[in-house]
Amino acid sequence: MEFQQLNLGTNPNDGNGDPLRVGGEKINANFELLNSFGHIGVTNANPFLITENTAQLVDTWNFNLFQQGYYDLHVAIEWSLNATNQDAVLRFDVNGVTGLEINQEPKDVNNKIFFSTFALQDLNQGANIIEFYARKENDNANTLTIYSTRFTARYVNIIG
Repeated sequence: MEFQQLNLGTNPNDGNGDPLRVGGEKINANFELLNSFGHIGVTNANPFLITENTAQLVDTWNFNLFQQGYYDLHVAIEWSLNATNQDAVLRFDVNGVTGLEINQEPKDVNNKIFFSTFALQDLNQGANIIEFYARKENDNANTLTIYSTRFTARYVNIIG
């Protein structure tokens, strides 16, 4: 099998003279240039502490897209709650639209818990914003700790 090197000079092309295109348009039958973004927010070195049962803005992700379309959004949150009789409540708002709340209850007060999920989301060309909110289920002396947040977004061609 022979591989052809792509010319990525000042006028990039697909090796056959056709220009590369931005934002998911086909460059030939075998290749596609995709939008792909990642975000590292809260880290273990600086955890976010929540002592209330009202939603707290934990992390914000601002990013600009080359083209409007569906994106595969992945999130991963590392958290703990020093109570086994209440939930951590997590929410992700996209472009000002309030998301659904997701409840998780720890089985052990000493464990860190990893929450991850994905969604296919129609996003705007240009500016987009994802906000992560968290709260405790009850207003008591316990503390919800967010240790880390990660987000990724990748362009997806919807096929059906």
